[in-house]
Amino acid sequence: MVYILFIGSPLSYLDFKIHLHGYASRYAINRLWGENQTIIPDEKNPGPDGDGIILSFKSNQLFSVRRWVWQWADEAIPIEPKELVDDWPERREKISKIEI
Repeated sequence: MVYILFIGSPLSYLDFKIHLHGYASRYAINRLWGENQTIIPDEKNPGPDGDGIILSFKSNQLFSVRRWVWQWADEAIPIEPKELVDDWPERREKISKIEI
């Protein structure tokens, strides 16, 4: 007998909100993230070049979205969901301790 363990329900969708600026915002604007996506200018935090946006969408792919957001480093800041926001400082701390 084979058992498959899911962490959370595979059908549990999370609401994602991600601030992007710089190249990350230009990249995100030209992509389809889902039928339910919205992209609005981030007037509260427009970023250094004034091109900040907030990308919002629903997904059940927390780990994939986490990887995607992390690749943008200083051009992406998670706003929602809590799982992604809470993980962010810990990951930044880990990377800052790496000695090359």
